[in-house]
Amino acid sequence: MPAGDRGEKRDTLRPSASWTAARPVGPDVGDEPPSFVLEVLSGADLGKWIVRDALPITIGRGAECDLRLTDRCVSQVHCRIVEDENGSILLCDDGSRNGTFVNDVKVLQVALEPWTEMQVGKTRIRFGPRAKEDEVATNPEMDRFGDLVGTSHAMRAAFVALRRVAPTALTCLILGETGTGKELAVRGIHAQSSRAARPFVVIDCGAISETLIEDKLFGHERGAFTGAVKEAKGAFEEAEAGTIFLDEVGELPLALQPKLLRVLERREVVRLGSHVAIPVDVRVIAATHRDLVSRAADGTFRQDLYYRLAEASVWLPPLRNRREDIGPLARYLLDRGSGPPIALRPDAIEALEQHPWPGNVRELRNVLRRASAMATNGAIDAALLKSAMGLQHHSFAPDAAETTQTFAALPMAKARDAHRKEYLRELHKRYGDDHAMIAQGMGVHIKYARRLMRKYGLIR
Repeated sequence: MPAGDRGEKRDTLRPSASWTAARPVGPDVGDEPPSFVLEVLSGADLGKWIVRDALPITIGRGAECDLRLTDRCVSQVHCRIVEDENGSILLCDDGSRNGTFVNDVKVLQVALEPWTEMQVGKTRIRFGPRAKEDEVATNPEMDRFGDLVGTSHAMRAAFVALRRVAPTALTCLILGETGTGKELAVRGIHAQSSRAARPFVVIDCGAISETLIEDKLFGHERGAFTGAVKEAKGAFEEAEAGTIFLDEVGELPLALQPKLLRVLERREVVRLGSHVAIPVDVRVIAATHRDLVSRAADGTFRQDLYYRLAEASVWLPPLRNRREDIGPLARYLLDRGSGPPIALRPDAIEALEQHPWPGNVRELRNVLRRASAMATNGAIDAALLKSAMGLQHHSFAPDAAETTQTFAALPMAKARDAHRKEYLRELHKRYGDDHAMIAQGMGVHIKYARRLMRKYGLIR
């Protein structure tokens, strides 16, 4: 349980040098204070963010609040961010029903450092100074980070955060839906760090069976289990002096989470079949599409491990929230293709911008690859694009009358089974061998999607 009670009052700290350093200075701006940004990192409003040029800033469910949340555990006016007469920036609880927390401590009033994370209800929020407008909006270098590209303010703000994180030694957590480019962000962080010339090791926590993942991470000694004929290093040892990327860390088995926490805290691993601790020097970066705060609350992910992984966290927005990026991003992906140059007709760009893109950039890339392969005149128009999406010739949902006629004569269990098979077949027809997209369309984990496809004979 978080410490503290409503009668407890934290001491107010003096303004920190880091806030002072965040203020832009120069002949044109003098001592003008920075704009402030609040970003929702988890909860019902994940991805929402606001920028305000002045304090106070109010947070709550009420219509009058600057950051208005839908979380039912948040009060109408839950808390405020204010500046006192000494220049300190303070977070003040406003008599909320469920309290305001910073670092798991319930607070009535506390001084904030740049990029402090706070918890209100089931919502986690980060607060900090907005990057100067010339840094975010006019600098052409801000249009990309590694192989990530985007001109929207949301992406440029993410690039600013990634650039801040890259040269540090902080353990990082990259958040975002499937297909938003989390691995590209992690590779960019590694490339811009002091460890760039050292190993970069990837472990997909969602693609390795529960019985094998501990061996993959920590290694084993000879004879540790049947078939262990010689010792083997794990990913942490393989990444020595470099970076280890724990992809989909939210899928890590609960029983293994304390062992990972111990590695992060002690910087040493113990191989399977051994009691000897081996020191490791690695930077850990993790990514997930899961809401780890909610999973920590329901006991399926350790809260202490979440906080250890999220020394810094960056959220990548979904494509549907940055439609102004779709056209430039599509051209960028086509230009990087291996075939002859392909042009995008204006009606194709319009069609791209209207699509919801549940699979985000990964889905966009796959659609463009199919459309490029089908293009016969060096250009993609809306009709060709829709064909590549599988929307022109194949209805995603079976015709209602046909469905009734097909399944009415079957017992309920068999009808449900037949409907599921038809549903999967349509998904497989639409997305081919892109199992991640099929899983995304179903709203399930990729391993479960593959199990169902094997059951119905769609894959081996």
